[in-house]
Amino acid sequence: MDRSEELFHAFQKGGFAYIQSLIGVQEENEILDFKQLTGASFPLHKQDRQNISTLISAFANNSGGVIVLGVEARKGIDGKDVAQQVVPIGNLKALHTTLLSVIPQITAGGLLNISYEIVEQTQGSDSGCLVISVPATQGDPVKAVAEGIHKYFVRNGAMNADLSHSQLSDMFGRRPQPKLKLTWHVQPLHGEPFQIQFALENCGRAIAKYPAVRFYRSNTFAPGSIYLMPPAYTGTPPPYNFHDEDPFQESRLLLGTADQFVHVGSKQWICYISTSFSMENRVFNDIFFDYEVFCDGAYDKAHMQITESLFREIGRILN
Repeated sequence: MDRSEELFHAFQKGGFAYIQSLIGVQEENEILDFKQLTGASFPLHKQDRQNISTLISAFANNSGGVIVLGVEARKGIDGKDVAQQVVPIGNLKALHTTLLSVIPQITAGGLLNISYEIVEQTQGSDSGCLVISVPATQGDPVKAVAEGIHKYFVRNGAMNADLSHSQLSDMFGRRPQPKLKLTWHVQPLHGEPFQIQFALENCGRAIAKYPAVRFYRSNTFAPGSIYLMPPAYTGTPPPYNFHDEDPFQESRLLLGTADQFVHVGSKQWICYISTSFSMENRVFNDIFFDYEVFCDGAYDKAHMQITESLFREIGRILN
């Protein structure tokens, strides 16, 4: 899960209370933008169509981002745009429906899988904010084509800048890219503590060659506690090996062999850690850490957090 996906998940989980907690403190940044609608949710005002078109292009041509409609942002004393107040949108469901048909009309190019979250002030009110998650394009660059705008944008800090000629040339000439992320599942062992097993998953559109992953130490995670998957699980010989160049174990790098690859849409299980959780001892401590994934032509750094979702997974196994 990359940073913009984590941010979108925070809005999904926290709801309207989370949005309120950002007022007066949260600045716009490389992956977050607040917008107050100029007009009604239907039909969309020309200015709103232009704003949304520009933001989708800018976020998609960078590393993705989140748009929060229904929050006013103004410059603070340091000149940075900060969320100032919630300006609730009425007819949220109508706005959602409108955007489903409008966004394909105001953007062009690229391959986008945009997600939406309706955040109501109170349940059933149909009033509040609409949160839009824009992933990075997996194909050609995305162009803003709302009325009066026909440009390619890219997010630069909290600003939307014109995509330069060289950037545009590079993106149009880019082949489909792999996109690796770290995923996990719980493996119960009879009479022993449960394992958390990790895999590299390829969510991109090209084969990931020479894959690797680096785990970083945190207050709840020690890289030295990682074990390679046994050959019976991954094939013989083991496809990954530790490269422990860090004597203090602040991080740990797992390198694939020279002929290693992860196919599109597939997972490759690589390593595991043991937990204190077992059928007899049903106590689990949260785990969180940063990690980097590498392969030929792609790189990403993200944060892993295993908390409530682990409890849900364990509950499924026990039931």
